[in-house]
Amino acid sequence: MFTVTEFYMDSKLPLKEALEVLKQDGRFDITIIDDSKVAINGIVVKLNFTCKEVVKCMERILDKYKYAVEMPLEVLPADDSDVAELLRQYPELQVFGVEWVKKWGRLKDRLVEIVEVLRRYPWMADIIKQKPVLDPHPYLVKVYVAVDGSEVCLLLNRKAFCNGKETSLVLRFAEYRVFDERIREIYRYGPQKYAKIL
Repeated sequence: MFTVTEFYMDSKLPLKEALEVLKQDGRFDITIIDDSKVAINGIVVKLNFTCKEVVKCMERILDKYKYAVEMPLEVLPADDSDVAELLRQYPELQVFGVEWVKKWGRLKDRLVEIVEVLRRYPWMADIIKQKPVLDPHPYLVKVYVAVDGSEVCLLLNRKAFCNGKETSLVLRFAEYRVFDERIREIYRYGPQKYAKIL
């Protein structure tokens, strides 16, 4: 729910009005968190700027929101009912724990991508269980497949596990190429090339 709190003084009036216009747009669910942060559609956005015109304020807010959507650093916790539904549909998420799913549940699209890879490579779930990483960010769970099919690697908060074994993997971007019927980022490690699939 959108509420305007007392922290909005006259100096923040254009920002307040911009948030109200965005709320009326219908595409944005806006929640005030404190005097420098709001949540837009569950994604936390810092409003650490000033502006004098409503239109300019809206542009700045939407720019920050667009950036935050690409790599959300903080989101509002998911509702318990949403968490239960996610875990019912995607039990593979249990390897990360219920609290993790609650914390990141609003990033459902990313969580589903992770599940699809865990279903394809079940050994990764075993690695996550055996080597628990404190609260991995969903966008820091990455998977690379050798283009020749010889190896699959899971990167979890900068730790690499290839074909189920912990290893060292320093990847350098090489090109974009069609792999697995999609355009993928291709990285090189020594003579081997890897496609980023997650």
